[in-house]
Amino acid sequence: MRQSLLLIVLPLFYCLNLYAQEVEVYERLPKYTGASLIYTQYTTNSFESESLKGTVTSSELKATLSYPLEIQKNRLTIINGIDFILLSAKVKEDVNDIDITRNFYTIAYNLGLSKEIGKKHWSVMAFLKPTLASDFQEPFSAQDFIFQVAGFTTKRVNKFWEFGFGLSLNTRFGNEQLLPLLYLFRKKERWETNIFIPSHIQQFYCFEKSKVGVSLEVDGNNYNFGNTVIPNLDLDKLSYSRVNIGPMYEFQLLGDIYANVQGGATIMNQQTWNNQFKEKELDLTPTDKLFFRVALKFLK
Repeated sequence: MRQSLLLIVLPLFYCLNLYAQEVEVYERLPKYTGASLIYTQYTTNSFESESLKGTVTSSELKATLSYPLEIQKNRLTIINGIDFILLSAKVKEDVNDIDITRNFYTIAYNLGLSKEIGKKHWSVMAFLKPTLASDFQEPFSAQDFIFQVAGFTTKRVNKFWEFGFGLSLNTRFGNEQLLPLLYLFRKKERWETNIFIPSHIQQFYCFEKSKVGVSLEVDGNNYNFGNTVIPNLDLDKLSYSRVNIGPMYEFQLLGDIYANVQGGATIMNQQTWNNQFKEKELDLTPTDKLFFRVALKFLK
């Protein structure tokens, strides 16, 4: 599947590159995130499977750093970035009286190419994201490696809004899946709409140096797991996905540095430990819970 997607994305990128022409320049609509630090805390919630029950508590720390290199002559942007995620999970299993505290790590490199095409304000993009995702309790192996890729096309309609569509191979729903991408960003007067399916849907009311609104975000991942705590179970991968929804407030701290706070409910939880064949071995899906998030961002 990965090879097929690359065969679609890369020829599209290079073929459209041949038709570059002079275009009117619009001011960028969404601010570009050059760096961010995000901490999310989730409440303790219960789970119950056929043979086990207990509670799950988790927190997540995300850090990103991205640098775009614009080549104005060719209307080409090269994006280099690093993502780091620390997911800390504490599972208290009541039947066998076992406590499991484990940290899971994600280290990813982002390489993106964005090319403006023709006079109609179209752009085509390709993204590669090699990713390490593991608890690193065992020696490093190929099982720790995930390869994510996306191809995307956007159209700038006017100074108020733009849209786009494409395909992505990613782990947003817990396992590697080929998913469609749909994008819409509109900002007119004080209202801002930001939709990127399957990532998020956001609506804001903007002030001069702040904005307030509602955000719905979908997130998930797949971590290689070394089972050293529960005998007689083939636990090879931790897979999870969730939806966070709630109010959000973002405000300018200093210059291009912004703070962001959000709280709300975490719904549609899925959390399983799977075996080496990616089949569900143990269901740890918790009930709906609450979350609180605080973030610092460098926006240009």
